[in-house]
Amino acid sequence: MIKKVVKYEDFNGMERTEELYFNLTKTELHNLNFAHYGTYAEQLQGIIDSKDIRVVTELFNEIIVRAYGKLSEDGRNFYKNKEIVDNFTSSAAYDALMQELLSNETSAAELFIGALPRDLQGQIKAEMAKKEGGANNG
Repeated sequence: MIKKVVKYEDFNGMERTEELYFNLTKTELHNLNFAHYGTYAEQLQGIIDSKDIRVVTELFNEIIVRAYGKLSEDGRNFYKNKEIVDNFTSSAAYDALMQELLSNETSAAELFIGALPRDLQGQIKAEMAKKEGGANNG
């Protein structure tokens, strides 16, 4: 899970700061249909390398919508449902977040990796570093 602090101007022109939470469980990752995009690490690298803004935006949106939710006060539950997601995607916070992710590949990678279960985060970082090291050596 990752907490992302987003600063934005709401629809009434008020400056706001909001904490947004993103989490994907192993079951959710298994159920995601990323087969046509490759593994999660390959998908992240593809996003970073892609020049097609339409594809990048589509992938960002899919991941963000599936990972967004509300954390319970006691930390035992992470709520995701249509109403929560619809409220988020219709907000100015969503627009501000998407603009940040589309303009900052480091921020995007941090959010996507941070949304993963902790034990997978290290694995993904190692895979990406290995590919980056191979690219720098070739």
